[in-house]
Amino acid sequence: MNNCPNCGAGESQVLPVYEDDERREAGEQPTFIACKSCNKLMRTRYLRDQDDEIPPQATLTKAERKWLSARGMVGNQHSNKLSIIEWQCLKGAALYFGVSDWTAKADSTLTAEENISLMEQYGTKNNRTTLRDTPTDAEYYGET
Repeated sequence: MNNCPNCGAGESQVLPVYEDDERREAGEQPTFIACKSCNKLMRTRYLRDQDDEIPPQATLTKAERKWLSARGMVGNQHSNKLSIIEWQCLKGAALYFGVSDWTAKADSTLTAEENISLMEQYGTKNNRTTLRDTPTDAEYYGET
């Protein structure tokens, strides 16, 4: 285990937290990590290694929060809907992959991980474009 991703506290301050003893004994990855220094409990599936290129989160604007809330797309940790933190992770992935209008391409029925994969497919970084973003022949040749 490494330093705390939130405050940078050393390994001695970071503790693994398992859902049950069976998972701990099986040697599975802990569900959470807890930091004694900053008193944060973080879900490990949302944490990324320093080697990962995708930023973990990007702050949502007020307009984005309103848009998501107005459509009933925001939940909490106890619901099937994506939480604000998950939406922020999704936005971070969309920005990294160069997705334009990420809110139109996100699917609230998918998990955060599936949406991040979707953003990678929609991404234009490294010259990747989607059919939706590719101009038609008429647009390409200036015929409208």
